[in-house]
Amino acid sequence: MIIWNSMISVYAHCKDIGSALELFRVMDLEPNSSTIKAIIAGLAEMEDGFNMNLIKQIHEYSIRNDIGPDQQLRSGLIEAYGPYTFQGKARTALNIFDQMEKAHVRLDGITSLGVLKAYSHAGLPDEAQKYFSHMRVRYGVEASSDHYACFIDVLSSARRSHQAYDVIRKMPVKVTAKAWGALLASCQTCGEVELAEIAGRALFEVEPEKIL
Repeated sequence: MIIWNSMISVYAHCKDIGSALELFRVMDLEPNSSTIKAIIAGLAEMEDGFNMNLIKQIHEYSIRNDIGPDQQLRSGLIEAYGPYTFQGKARTALNIFDQMEKAHVRLDGITSLGVLKAYSHAGLPDEAQKYFSHMRVRYGVEASSDHYACFIDVLSSARRSHQAYDVIRKMPVKVTAKAWGALLASCQTCGEVELAEIAGRALFEVEPEKIL
């Protein structure tokens, strides 16, 4: 397995995705998270454009085959999905996620984070709220600190500071500096002085260097 993964990683790093995918197709061992991460990383660096469909297919494969993502693969997938939403293609990304759902692909925590980021960059707070509320019931995804931070960023970007703060107050998981920072930025934009002071003090307690 180490040899297979090393060769796939070399081809992917050299942007020879065709050879990497061919090795993936013919390998005589069950691929693991390292195999998936190597291909995803290569696809995300393709010079001829970000190939979201291939990344989606590889991610679907890992879900179907219960290739549990370790922390490195999670980070790789988030990095791969992220640029697509940052490049003005958020609605296209959401369409792809919608296709995955219609194809009965089990959306996991990483995919859900990508969906929330896409909603954020598409400026769709109502849709994000609906998705967030359905995550656990419909998809079996328990919201993590990252999910909450992303949802709070969606609300904050839409200038819904008080709604974002209400979400923070009810969070069952640790509130991150990213969440407090998003709320603080929203308060500063909207002139919410009292709420900005609350967010500022909380952010200072979590990460003092963010305030200094």
